[in-house]
This record gives sequence, structure tokens and C-alpha cells, in this order.
Amino acid sequence: MELSEYNGWENKFTWLVHLHLSSEEQLMQEMTALVIDAPIGYPVGKLVEKWVIDTLTQWQMNIPHRNRAYDGYLRLLAWDLVGSALAYADWDMLIKLLAGETVTSDNLFTWSLYRSIMNDYHLHQPVGALMNEAPNVYACADAIKEWFEVQFDAWIDASAVRRQHNAAISVVVYNLIQSTYRVINWEHVARAFQPGY
Repeated sequence: MELSEYNGWENKFTWLVHLHLSSEEQLMQEMTALVIDAPIGYPVGKLVEKWVIDTLTQWQMNIPHRNRAYDGYLRLLAWDLVGSALAYADWDMLIKLLAGETVTSDNLFTWSLYRSIMNDYHLHQPVGALMNEAPNVYACADAIKEWFEVQFDAWIDASAVRRQHNAAISVVVYNLIQSTYRVINWEHVARAFQPGY
């Protein structure tokens, strides 16, 4: 999967992580301290990656004793990462995969969606109905993309308890966010928090 440069960053996902980590002063100071306090020679990108993954996972799973100070920023980060993953997914390829065609694709987001749909009846059933109703592959791709966008927007806007009750969409969100971690240049994000960058 080829991702192009975005606003001077390696790709949109790397830019989004930096944007959200630097959008609030206290959060930016925490990231700067994390990077500055790292042992000399330690790959600071790994520290930032671990912080983001742990904190975002705790937010998504609604862990009771987590630091809730950044919940609003994490919600927006999750929304942006998932929205961008949907934008980068190859929906026509997804329809072909769901129809049982043998195709090759290196698109992480398409594969995340495909596996999620195939592994959960609560997704497979509505997606199958949309596939049956669509007059062609392109209309089908548009309908399924729109359906997922509506589901994700509702999931993000729901309270934490309601998000947990929508397990099927929670799993898709988790899988898509996990896929975004694979394309983020964590070292570049960390470098941006070093003094003098």
C-alpha cells in the first residue's frame, strides 16, 4: 500500500498523530517530557508509540482507573484515524473479496475491514444485504462505505458504555486503528517533540 507525503510528513497518519498530540498544551508538554527524559540512544519513537497505543486502547476499552484528562483528544484522534483508514481502504477490492473473488491487495485497511466483516455476523448480515441490493460493484462499494461511516460516527459520538455494547463496530475500530499504527513513522513524531526541532 502506497501512502503519499502529507503536509510535510511521511503520510497522513503520522501527521494526524502529531497534530493531536500537539493540539493541547498539557498533552504536548507530556509528550515533550517523555521524549526528553528518554535514556540517551533509546528509540524515542517506541516510547511515543507505546504511550499512544496504551492510552488509546485504555480509552477505547473504557478502563476505569485511566487518566481521563485527554479523553476528548483521544476521541478525536480515534475518529480521525478511523476516518482516514476508511478513506484509504479500497472499497471496490473489498466488494470483490466479499463476493469470493480471488484478488490480491496490499491495502491494510481493506484487509482489516474484510476480516472484521467475515468474522462477525453482526457485520456480515447488513453488509450482505447491501451487496444484494446494489445494482453494481461501484454502487455497492459506495453503500457499504457510507454504512460504515454512519456506524463509526455513531460509535464515536456514543458514551463509553454504549460503545462497549456495540462490540462489532468496536472490534472494527480497534482493528483499523491497529492497522494505522503500522504506517505511522513514530520516530518522526517523537523527533517533533524534541527541543529545537
